[in-house]
Amino acid sequence: MLYSTRRWFRDLICFSAFVVLSNALVDSGYGQPTTVIQVMPLIASAPPGTNAQFQVQVTNNGAAADTFLIFGATDFTANAQLPALFGQLATQPVIAPGQTFAGTLPIAVPAGTAPGSIPILITAVGQNYSGQAPTTINVVANGVMLGVTASFQPSSQNTPAVFPLMVQNTGSAQDTYTAVITNIIGSIQANLVNLDGTSPQQNPQFTLPGLATGQLSLNVSGTPPGSVTVTITSLTDPTVTATATANICQSCARAPIASAGAPQMVSVGTSATLDGSGSSDPNTPHYRSLITGYSGARPREV
Repeated sequence: MLYSTRRWFRDLICFSAFVVLSNALVDSGYGQPTTVIQVMPLIASAPPGTNAQFQVQVTNNGAAADTFLIFGATDFTANAQLPALFGQLATQPVIAPGQTFAGTLPIAVPAGTAPGSIPILITAVGQNYSGQAPTTINVVANGVMLGVTASFQPSSQNTPAVFPLMVQNTGSAQDTYTAVITNIIGSIQANLVNLDGTSPQQNPQFTLPGLATGQLSLNVSGTPPGSVTVTITSLTDPTVTATATANICQSCARAPIASAGAPQMVSVGTSATLDGSGSSDPNTPHYRSLITGYSGARPREV
């Protein structure tokens, strides 16, 4: 027990010294900040005793090749009392000027870490160049139930169309997801619209509280028939997925357009004339309208 405690204390001191030294090298210009780091969370939420994982792309924008040490560690800038999380890439790649290295960086979440959001700095340090990029690890409690469902509502439309994609977190805790168009059939073009209204060409990421529902949108154009399949994947557990398929068909029913004309204000007991000339039904030129009279009077056909 005494040996284990001493080893833990030694590792903690080495870890702290390593992070401080590496950050100092970056800040002091030991490695000129000409390195660009892009971070894609693979497993951004993890329970204690497991690893979070990040896809890291390091681009050397310097004038010469360099060997990089790539690691991720807790960013103590805002709070020195945060848990110490750390992970290092097993290899130290040599990156030529203008080239990009991609690798998977695991960051350990120690057993006993309390649930919460922990800021992380991904750092690449070379002899001549360096760079940093921030990200976050969401530590979740052990025993958390995860689940997700997805459906288009409606599931069939003609083009051009916007398909609302309803995504429900059926789990017991907040989770982060990616949405990916995994299959397109026919002469169809499609792109996803994220929760914030942006239209990323790849993998929108979004977070939903436990048992909450969110809506993405799928913009579709092209020549029917066809279909588009979207897959939702949990970043906490990639085995938790849901798929939804939007069907594009030429003869699909489309919602009618109902317009009663401009707004009017009338007194009780008087009549009002409504103008329905702006109404239409894309499915048939023959349609009927019903108007309900005052005080719950029986509807009459017009």
